[in-house]
Amino acid sequence: MKPSVGIRGRWLAARGSPPTLAFISQPPRRSITTAAGRRAEGRLALLEAAGFDRQVVVKMASSFPQVLSLDVESRIALLEAAGFDCKAVLKMASSHPRVLGYDVESRIALLVAAGFDRKVVLKMASSFPQVLGLDVSRIALLEAAGFDRNAVLKMASSHPQVLGYDVESRIALLEAAGFVRRAVLKMASSHPPVLGLDVESRIALLEAAGFDRKAVLKMAASFPPVLGYDVESRIALLGAAGFDRKVVLKMASSFPQVLGLNVEGRIVLLGAAGFDRKVVLKMASSFPQVLGLDVESRIALLEAAGFDRKRRRASTARPC
Repeated sequence: MKPSVGIRGRWLAARGSPPTLAFISQPPRRSITTAAGRRAEGRLALLEAAGFDRQVVVKMASSFPQVLSLDVESRIALLEAAGFDCKAVLKMASSHPRVLGYDVESRIALLVAAGFDRKVVLKMASSFPQVLGLDVSRIALLEAAGFDRNAVLKMASSHPQVLGYDVESRIALLEAAGFVRRAVLKMASSHPPVLGLDVESRIALLEAAGFDRKAVLKMAASFPPVLGYDVESRIALLGAAGFDRKVVLKMASSFPQVLGLNVEGRIVLLGAAGFDRKVVLKMASSFPQVLGLDVESRIALLEAAGFDRKRRRASTARPC
């Protein structure tokens, strides 16, 4: 006789995930002797049947006990009907169980009315479900801080957490670190996660790596993602590629994007284009931007202009 797969097994099978033996034969749990205990166990079982792991269920209930009183299956169905796929719903509710208690359609409607496309709202909520619980007036706070509406929509679309920040205090921290407000607005518009960083400690890491504070402020103003890097490991990668540490600091000071590149891969591409490694290191030491270029297309443009690839001189193919 085949074992019964139970509610959870049927739920998983309906969504394309066949039940496994782990779901079919669960180890016996300790008996629940009180009526309250049996009710709680029953609620936990319903969440498990909906697809949540027991440890996740306990964590969800610990932070949001109301989840045990919800009709979880119908709440999941509402989220799926709103446009979230099954995996996204489980992930969202696992990290932010309150999402199961929201009137999802009205929350989505508020964000759409604020200027977000519905598809964008679904993407935002999939990565940061808390956005569905925020007051849309947060947009006005960002505008009051100096961001225009289009910038706010763009920032929140890529990094919805920005709508939950105390923006003025975050800007104040960046100003206290040495950035002027105009630079902060520009930095946050291009890279909104910068508003969520512990800026002073990040600057301290860059200073400890060998950059002076003026250089750090200049680097971050032009390329704010540098404040989020594990700088020492990035410098080590450049060192392993053949660059001296002093040279790396000089390169990154003028072109901080170099710390985010796959340097070895870029050197290989330049080698494939015809440059030997020593030449590449010399080129990148004086002009680190070369590591970020699409070298083949740049060489092709020069060839099209009449230069010979091997001889590096004007070709007779192009009359002057």
